[in-house]
Amino acid sequence: MFEARIEKLYSIRFDGPDAAVEMHFGNDGSSVFMGAKRKDFFCPDENWEAQLVSGVALRLWTLQWSRIAGIEVRVDGAWKTLWFCGNDFQTKADRERSEKGYANFIEDEGKRIAKWIDAGKTLQEIESSVSDEHTGNTMGCAMAMGIQTATDRVKAESIRKVWNKDHGVAEDHGGVVNPAILTIQT
Repeated sequence: MFEARIEKLYSIRFDGPDAAVEMHFGNDGSSVFMGAKRKDFFCPDENWEAQLVSGVALRLWTLQWSRIAGIEVRVDGAWKTLWFCGNDFQTKADRERSEKGYANFIEDEGKRIAKWIDAGKTLQEIESSVSDEHTGNTMGCAMAMGIQTATDRVKAESIRKVWNKDHGVAEDHGGVVNPAILTIQT
């Protein structure tokens, strides 16, 4: 069911994360594989450009009766997965942009919540004013940040206690409840 053949990499060309990688293999480089994008290599942050050099051993494989194909590279005596048909990973820049957007959203909302606490708003007024884009986790993190950074400590503490009570923690143990975290008591 699994068929593989070993080839030596003759040459390779990388033209950026969203461009197809062109690999030539065989003794004269006459066999060509082109179609995988650099961003779709396994462990996309790994320095494949330094590892995939002329002469390195590649194992090219297919799964019979399917469209599944893959490429592995020989590194330190072991086969390491490089690519297989069907990958569509985000680029490193896309992943970083997404992570930064998530953190910035929480931080921006936390700052707004702190201002509303200092302005004397109630928890209900704050909850009706925040973005509709929140998940339980982003709301919990933004609320914690707002409560911790508000200058009106009395009002912030009052908001924290009401928030926690509204989210199932009647006894005060400090901290701010994150509604995305499930607590099971037995």
